[in-house]
Amino acid sequence: MFISNSDAYLLPGILPMVHITFNVVKQQVCDIYGISIEMLHFDTRKKEICEPRQVCMFLGRTYLKMTLHECAISFNKDHATVLYSARVVPDRYRYNSDFRNTLQKVLSRIGIDHASFKYLSC
Repeated sequence: MFISNSDAYLLPGILPMVHITFNVVKQQVCDIYGISIEMLHFDTRKKEICEPRQVCMFLGRTYLKMTLHECAISFNKDHATVLYSARVVPDRYRYNSDFRNTLQKVLSRIGIDHASFKYLSC
């Protein structure tokens, strides 16, 4: 039996590949956190800005497979900041239920099933 590309969308369990850009990730994170994209680029350590920026870096690094340098330069930071984000987000996800709920909202908005996302585990 031959299945064309248009038929694949009708079969259960077969989802179309969706290309998500880093700007889409940033926008969805900002929508959930209630800040603007410009605020992610502020040079501040306030939790209201720092946490969404860390989530963006984590998703850019793990989900979008961006390099450390690519993630870092998009926020005018260095690679060590991205490494820190990649370490702190899963830890915060494990131990902070409010953060877990927020991150699950972000993941569902961009189409990631948080239960099968291998970079997060409880």
